[in-house]
Amino acid sequence: MIFGFLGNLISSMKPLRQLGLIMAVVMMTAWLLVSLIFPPLCHVLEMYFTGPLGHAAKPGTRDNRESWSDAWTRRLSRWRITIAVSSALVLLALFAWSVHWMTTDLGTSTHLASTHSLSLGKAVLTDFDALDDALGLGAATPPGAAPVCGVQDFGGAAHAGCSMHWCEVAADPNFAIRRDAMSRPSSAENGTCKCFAADGAGLCGHDERAPVVHRYVGLESLADVPDARAALDDTLRTNGLSIGSGPEYEVTNATLEPALLQEWEMGYKQLKSVHEVRILGIRDDRVRSSCNAYKLCFCGTYLCRLESSWKAVADRSYRSPERRLQVRQDARIRFSGVASVDVVFGLDIEPTTSVIGGANLENSWAFLQTFDIRRPWTQRNMYQFCAEAPAELRVEGRRCWIEDFR
Repeated sequence: MIFGFLGNLISSMKPLRQLGLIMAVVMMTAWLLVSLIFPPLCHVLEMYFTGPLGHAAKPGTRDNRESWSDAWTRRLSRWRITIAVSSALVLLALFAWSVHWMTTDLGTSTHLASTHSLSLGKAVLTDFDALDDALGLGAATPPGAAPVCGVQDFGGAAHAGCSMHWCEVAADPNFAIRRDAMSRPSSAENGTCKCFAADGAGLCGHDERAPVVHRYVGLESLADVPDARAALDDTLRTNGLSIGSGPEYEVTNATLEPALLQEWEMGYKQLKSVHEVRILGIRDDRVRSSCNAYKLCFCGTYLCRLESSWKAVADRSYRSPERRLQVRQDARIRFSGVASVDVVFGLDIEPTTSVIGGANLENSWAFLQTFDIRRPWTQRNMYQFCAEAPAELRVEGRRCWIEDFR
């Protein structure tokens, strides 16, 4: 019996764990009653009542070593009916309380058979070295922060040691009158680079050299821009600069850290590669020539929000990657195989249930304290969940209030 309910308590199946809990409560209550109540009552029956196997015992026939038991049994005999009734009531009350209040955890048991998948997973983990042994005692914690540069930052101490670039995406003014205006960030069309040039005026004194930099965001390679060198020469002429002679005046190409283009209101984001073409020009006129010439192009990506010193210039074209043909069609689902699913946010589900009977639905959930619909990120996550459902879910249709909410 004991091994039976212990085995049920450690079972991986919820019904068996519930049965084991009931067996444990009943056995503990029975043990308490048998240990404290019924043996003394049996002793009372033996001493003061005549049974079929003997005669009534006479008080005072025991020796002094058993006087304490005689006194205890006499007191119990006076309250034998009260004790019997009270014990029965206590047993029923304990049983009713356990059924109503005691719950079992729905989580998986930690005591599983050796052939269980979780046990096999633990056995596999033992083949790996401990973290201290694998990394060594001198292993340092990876840094929790890293320097991030703006996409429009060109050179200088502010650009040294950057781990990535970042910019905030501007909203598209062409969609200002549409309902989904805030869900459409401004972007460049595929095959077209939207370019912006910075004002090259500055206090460069009598410095005869000026840096000329073209930065492309979104290209896989600079080879996608066939006339990159010609565009560089055009920028030199426009800003009153000329090409010098010497190794320091040669054109250099570089692949920079990737850029994260992020739209904050609806949570759109893109991670794109960044390439740069750089040359050092000579100022033909120390007064009229530009101190620098920076051009920033977004090729098929979102457009960053730039300062007023950046002015839009002529667009550039680039070779966009060829689209691969679709070799197979997605399977269609019959209407009878489509299910309607309602998704509710902001609820905290408690994974417990009563020992006997079904779960109490009124007490099985509560409002999530950390959920606040007024927070922008909460709205973004809800919108993204609805608008960008994973393809493997095979969503045939949807109705989301947040898409129509203004």
